[in-house]
Amino acid sequence: MKARRFIKALQENNESDFNNIIAIVGNPRIGKSSCAIRLGEKLDQCFNIYHIAFIPRQVFQNVNKLNKFCYIVYDECEISYDSRNFATRINLMLSWLLESYGYKTINMIFTAPNFTDIDSRGRSLCYYVIWVISRGKGKLYRVRTNRLTGQVFFERIATIIFDKPSQELFKNYAKIKAMWLDQIYQYLEQESINYEFDFDFNGHETQKEDNEDYISTGEVMKLLGVKKKWIYDNIIKNNLVEYLKLPSGRYRFPKSQILELREKFKKTKKSKRT
Repeated sequence: MKARRFIKALQENNESDFNNIIAIVGNPRIGKSSCAIRLGEKLDQCFNIYHIAFIPRQVFQNVNKLNKFCYIVYDECEISYDSRNFATRINLMLSWLLESYGYKTINMIFTAPNFTDIDSRGRSLCYYVIWVISRGKGKLYRVRTNRLTGQVFFERIATIIFDKPSQELFKNYAKIKAMWLDQIYQYLEQESINYEFDFDFNGHETQKEDNEDYISTGEVMKLLGVKKKWIYDNIIKNNLVEYLKLPSGRYRFPKSQILELREKFKKTKKSKRT
Protein backbone atom coordinates (compact mmCIF):
# COMPACT_ATOMS: atom_id res chain seq x y z
CA MET A 1 0.00 0.00 0.00
CA LYS A 2 1.38 3.39 -0.97
CA ALA A 3 1.42 6.10 1.68
CA ARG A 4 -0.84 8.28 -0.50
CA ARG A 5 -3.86 6.01 0.17
CA PHE A 6 -3.29 6.36 3.91
CA ILE A 7 -2.85 10.12 3.49
CA LYS A 8 -6.15 10.31 1.62
CA ALA A 9 -7.91 8.51 4.50
CA LEU A 10 -6.45 11.02 6.98
CA GLN A 11 -7.57 13.94 4.82
CA GLU A 12 -11.09 12.53 4.65
CA ASN A 13 -11.10 12.33 8.45
CA ASN A 14 -10.30 16.04 8.65
CA GLU A 15 -12.96 16.90 6.07
CA SER A 16 -15.47 15.15 8.35
CA ASP A 17 -14.24 17.35 11.25
CA PHE A 18 -12.27 14.59 12.99
CA ASN A 19 -8.69 15.19 14.04
CA ASN A 20 -6.07 12.47 13.54
CA ILE A 21 -3.90 11.18 16.38
CA ILE A 22 -1.20 8.82 15.12
CA ALA A 23 1.61 6.96 16.89
CA ILE A 24 4.78 5.95 15.06
CA VAL A 25 6.85 3.29 16.84
CA GLY A 26 9.94 1.23 16.12
CA ASN A 27 13.54 0.55 17.04
CA PRO A 28 15.93 3.44 17.73
CA ARG A 29 17.40 5.07 14.59
CA ILE A 30 15.08 3.18 12.25
CA GLY A 31 13.34 6.25 10.81
CA LYS A 32 10.35 7.04 13.07
CA SER A 33 10.96 10.79 13.08
CA SER A 34 11.64 10.78 9.34
CA CYS A 35 8.28 9.10 8.75
CA ALA A 36 6.47 11.54 11.08
CA ILE A 37 8.00 14.63 9.47
CA ARG A 38 7.24 13.35 5.97
CA LEU A 39 3.61 12.74 6.94
CA GLY A 40 3.45 16.27 8.35
CA GLU A 41 4.80 17.70 5.09
CA LYS A 42 2.36 15.70 2.97
CA LEU A 43 -0.70 16.56 5.04
CA ASP A 44 0.03 20.13 6.16
CA GLN A 45 1.00 22.77 3.59
CA CYS A 46 2.25 25.05 6.39
CA PHE A 47 4.32 22.35 8.12
CA ASN A 48 7.75 23.59 9.24
CA ILE A 49 10.36 23.10 11.94
CA TYR A 50 8.20 24.91 14.52
CA HIS A 51 5.50 22.24 14.22
CA ILE A 52 7.91 19.71 15.77
CA ALA A 53 7.67 19.54 19.58
CA PHE A 54 10.03 17.87 22.03
CA ILE A 55 8.47 19.03 25.31
CA PRO A 56 4.86 19.58 26.48
CA ARG A 57 5.15 23.38 26.48
CA GLN A 58 5.85 23.34 22.73
CA VAL A 59 2.78 21.15 22.19
CA PHE A 60 0.57 23.61 24.10
CA GLN A 61 2.04 26.57 22.20
CA ASN A 62 1.34 24.93 18.84
CA VAL A 63 -2.24 24.03 19.77
CA ASN A 64 -2.86 27.68 20.71
CA LYS A 65 -1.42 29.21 17.54
CA LEU A 66 -1.85 26.71 14.67
CA ASN A 67 -4.75 26.74 12.23
CA LYS A 68 -7.31 24.05 11.51
CA PHE A 69 -5.99 20.80 9.94
CA CYS A 70 -2.36 21.58 10.89
CA TYR A 71 -0.08 18.82 12.16
CA ILE A 72 2.11 18.67 15.28
CA VAL A 73 4.88 16.08 15.54
CA TYR A 74 5.53 15.25 19.21
CA ASP A 75 8.94 13.64 18.83
CA GLU A 76 10.43 11.26 21.43
CA CYS A 77 7.27 11.70 23.50
CA GLU A 78 8.27 8.80 25.76
CA ILE A 79 10.68 11.21 27.51
CA SER A 80 8.08 13.77 28.65
CA TYR A 81 4.76 11.87 28.20
CA ASP A 82 5.91 8.55 29.62
CA SER A 83 3.39 5.91 30.72
CA ARG A 84 5.34 5.47 33.98
CA ASN A 85 4.59 9.08 34.92
CA PHE A 86 0.85 8.74 34.34
CA ALA A 87 -0.11 10.53 37.58
CA THR A 88 2.14 13.58 37.17
CA ARG A 89 0.52 16.94 36.54
CA ILE A 90 2.16 17.42 33.13
CA ASN A 91 0.86 14.02 31.91
CA LEU A 92 -2.62 14.91 33.13
CA MET A 93 -2.45 18.28 31.36
CA LEU A 94 -1.42 16.64 28.08
CA SER A 95 -4.20 14.06 28.41
CA TRP A 96 -6.78 16.78 29.09
CA LEU A 97 -5.59 18.56 25.97
CA LEU A 98 -5.80 15.46 23.77
CA GLU A 99 -9.27 14.61 25.08
CA SER A 100 -10.72 18.07 24.49
CA TYR A 101 -8.98 19.82 21.58
CA GLY A 102 -10.78 17.90 18.81
CA TYR A 103 -12.92 20.93 17.92
CA LYS A 104 -9.76 22.66 16.66
CA THR A 105 -9.16 19.75 14.23
CA ILE A 106 -5.42 19.96 14.85
CA ASN A 107 -3.66 16.65 14.26
CA MET A 108 -0.98 14.97 16.39
CA ILE A 109 1.77 12.50 15.51
CA PHE A 110 3.63 10.81 18.39
CA THR A 111 6.97 9.05 17.98
CA ALA A 112 8.22 6.55 20.58
CA PRO A 113 10.15 3.25 20.61
CA ASN A 114 7.09 1.30 21.88
CA PHE A 115 3.37 2.05 21.86
CA THR A 116 3.23 1.21 25.58
CA ASP A 117 5.82 3.93 26.32
CA ILE A 118 3.12 6.54 25.69
CA ASP A 119 0.76 7.51 28.53
CA SER A 120 -2.26 5.17 28.56
CA ARG A 121 -4.80 7.97 28.01
CA GLY A 122 -2.84 9.18 24.99
CA ARG A 123 -2.68 5.62 23.61
CA SER A 124 -6.44 5.19 23.93
CA LEU A 125 -7.01 8.28 21.76
CA CYS A 126 -4.81 7.15 18.85
CA TYR A 127 -6.56 6.21 15.61
CA TYR A 128 -3.57 4.65 13.86
CA VAL A 129 -0.18 3.16 14.70
CA ILE A 130 2.67 2.81 12.23
CA TRP A 131 5.27 0.25 13.24
CA VAL A 132 8.41 1.19 11.29
CA ILE A 133 10.20 -2.05 10.44
CA SER A 134 12.92 -0.59 8.19
CA ARG A 135 13.80 2.78 6.71
CA GLY A 136 10.94 3.92 4.49
CA LYS A 137 8.70 0.97 5.36
CA GLY A 138 6.15 0.36 8.10
CA LYS A 139 3.18 -1.76 9.14
CA LEU A 140 -0.04 0.23 9.49
CA TYR A 141 -2.60 -0.65 12.19
CA ARG A 142 -5.96 0.85 13.07
CA VAL A 143 -6.39 1.24 16.83
CA ARG A 144 -9.68 0.11 18.36
CA THR A 145 -10.33 0.94 22.02
CA ASN A 146 -13.06 -0.69 24.08
CA ARG A 147 -14.59 2.34 25.81
CA LEU A 148 -16.07 0.15 28.57
CA THR A 149 -12.90 -1.66 29.61
CA GLY A 150 -10.18 0.56 28.09
CA GLN A 151 -8.66 -2.46 26.33
CA VAL A 152 -6.86 -1.62 23.09
CA PHE A 153 -7.02 -3.77 19.93
CA PHE A 154 -4.98 -3.48 16.74
CA GLU A 155 -6.38 -4.14 13.28
CA ARG A 156 -3.66 -4.74 10.69
CA ILE A 157 -4.42 -2.73 7.55
CA ALA A 158 -1.38 -2.89 5.29
CA THR A 159 2.34 -2.35 4.84
CA ILE A 160 3.07 1.19 3.68
CA ILE A 161 6.04 2.68 1.88
CA PHE A 162 7.00 6.30 2.51
CA ASP A 163 9.73 8.52 1.09
CA LYS A 164 12.21 10.81 2.86
CA PRO A 165 11.32 14.27 4.21
CA SER A 166 12.74 17.37 2.54
CA GLN A 167 16.48 17.60 3.14
CA GLU A 168 16.57 21.16 4.53
CA LEU A 169 13.76 20.56 7.03
CA PHE A 170 15.26 17.31 8.28
CA LYS A 171 18.70 18.92 8.60
CA ASN A 172 17.26 21.71 10.80
CA TYR A 173 15.32 19.16 12.82
CA ALA A 174 18.44 17.05 13.46
CA LYS A 175 20.35 20.13 14.63
CA ILE A 176 17.65 21.24 17.09
CA LYS A 177 17.13 17.70 18.39
CA ALA A 178 20.86 17.30 19.05
CA MET A 179 20.89 20.54 21.08
CA TRP A 180 17.84 19.41 23.07
CA LEU A 181 19.33 15.98 23.81
CA ASP A 182 22.65 17.53 24.86
CA GLN A 183 20.78 19.62 27.44
CA ILE A 184 19.07 16.48 28.74
CA TYR A 185 22.37 14.61 28.99
CA GLN A 186 23.92 17.49 30.97
CA TYR A 187 20.93 17.46 33.29
CA LEU A 188 21.18 13.68 33.74
CA GLU A 189 24.88 13.94 34.53
CA GLN A 190 24.18 16.41 37.33
CA GLU A 191 21.16 14.51 38.63
CA SER A 192 23.12 11.24 38.71
CA ILE A 193 25.39 12.73 41.38
CA ASN A 194 22.53 12.36 43.86
CA TYR A 195 21.89 8.73 42.92
CA GLU A 196 25.34 7.23 42.49
CA PHE A 197 26.01 3.94 44.25
CA ASP A 198 29.25 2.23 45.15
CA PHE A 199 30.12 -1.10 46.74
CA ASP A 200 31.92 -1.53 50.03
CA PHE A 201 34.44 -4.31 50.67
CA ASN A 202 31.67 -6.68 51.77
CA GLY A 203 29.86 -6.30 48.45
CA HIS A 204 27.04 -4.20 49.91
CA GLU A 205 25.60 -1.40 47.82
CA THR A 206 26.07 1.99 49.47
CA GLN A 207 24.96 5.39 48.27
CA LYS A 208 27.68 7.99 47.81
CA GLU A 209 27.45 11.35 49.48
CA ASP A 210 26.27 14.17 47.25
CA ASN A 211 29.16 15.93 45.54
CA GLU A 212 27.17 19.09 45.08
CA ASP A 213 23.84 20.50 46.16
CA TYR A 214 22.07 22.56 43.47
CA ILE A 215 19.51 25.22 44.30
CA SER A 216 16.85 27.08 42.32
CA THR A 217 16.77 30.70 41.15
CA GLY A 218 14.33 31.55 43.95
CA GLU A 219 16.70 30.20 46.60
CA VAL A 220 19.57 32.23 45.11
CA MET A 221 17.40 35.36 45.31
CA LYS A 222 16.83 34.72 49.03
CA LEU A 223 20.47 33.93 49.84
CA LEU A 224 21.90 36.93 47.99
CA GLY A 225 19.00 39.33 48.49
CA VAL A 226 18.81 40.12 44.77
CA LYS A 227 16.14 40.14 42.07
CA LYS A 228 15.79 37.59 39.27
CA LYS A 229 16.97 40.09 36.63
CA TRP A 230 20.21 40.61 38.57
CA ILE A 231 20.86 36.85 38.49
CA TYR A 232 20.45 36.75 34.69
CA ASP A 233 22.48 39.91 34.08
CA ASN A 234 25.36 38.99 36.39
CA ILE A 235 25.57 35.33 37.39
CA ILE A 236 24.39 33.80 34.10
CA LYS A 237 25.74 36.27 31.54
CA ASN A 238 29.08 36.71 33.32
CA ASN A 239 29.39 33.07 34.44
CA LEU A 240 30.04 33.98 38.07
CA VAL A 241 29.26 30.37 39.03
CA GLU A 242 28.99 27.11 37.08
CA TYR A 243 25.22 27.07 36.67
CA LEU A 244 23.15 24.28 35.10
CA LYS A 245 20.36 24.88 32.56
CA LEU A 246 17.59 22.26 32.68
CA PRO A 247 15.65 21.03 29.60
CA SER A 248 12.65 23.01 30.91
CA GLY A 249 14.67 26.25 30.54
CA ARG A 250 15.07 26.77 34.30
CA TYR A 251 18.42 27.19 36.02
CA ARG A 252 20.10 25.44 38.95
CA PHE A 253 23.10 26.84 40.83
CA PRO A 254 25.71 25.09 43.04
CA LYS A 255 24.89 26.09 46.61
CA SER A 256 28.52 26.11 47.78
CA GLN A 257 29.52 28.63 45.10
CA ILE A 258 26.50 30.83 45.84
CA LEU A 259 27.45 30.87 49.53
CA GLU A 260 31.00 31.87 48.58
CA LEU A 261 29.55 34.64 46.44
CA ARG A 262 27.48 35.83 49.40
CA GLU A 263 30.60 36.03 51.58
CA LYS A 264 32.32 38.13 48.91
CA PHE A 265 29.33 40.49 48.89
CA LYS A 266 29.55 40.86 52.67
CA LYS A 267 33.27 41.67 52.53
CA THR A 268 32.67 44.21 49.75
CA LYS A 269 29.96 45.93 51.82
CA LYS A 270 32.25 46.08 54.89
CA SER A 271 35.12 47.57 52.90
CA LYS A 272 32.81 50.25 51.48
CA ARG A 273 31.67 51.22 54.98
CA THR A 274 35.23 51.57 56.24
